[in-house]
Amino acid sequence: MSTTRDELVGFVDTLYIPKIASGFTTSAIRASQEAIETSILLFASGQGDKQPDLVGWMEKQKLLDTAAFDNAKSEGLMVDGYRTRQTDVDTKKAEMDQQGTNVKDTTFSTFNLSNATYVAVKERFGQLDRISAVSTSVETRTECNCR
Repeated sequence: MSTTRDELVGFVDTLYIPKIASGFTTSAIRASQEAIETSILLFASGQGDKQPDLVGWMEKQKLLDTAAFDNAKSEGLMVDGYRTRQTDVDTKKAEMDQQGTNVKDTTFSTFNLSNATYVAVKERFGQLDRISAVSTSVETRTECNCR
């Protein structure tokens, strides 16, 4: 039996994205989805050494630096800064998407979906998705109760 692209990475598109997420947050979540998909495709095709390092890229871009939160004179400045960086994240997502698209289906067609590493990644992804959905639900209710 041949493993299909959808069987391999279809679950990634189901990641919960909060409805109240900002443009930057939505872009960061979608870029994370793309990094996971591309990493799985490259891993399954035997090209694990070519996996994208989204966290490393975000660190170099200073997108994970908490100084922006500590030094911002106002919340508005911080939001504007992330809004302008959203394009950078969208561009990186497109690069990773192309990298994943370039993986030929035939290179992972015999990949075993019971591979322990793959199963562990898929389980961890499900855990993160459930945490995200619960966390957002609590935040939304808190915001609504404060008004």
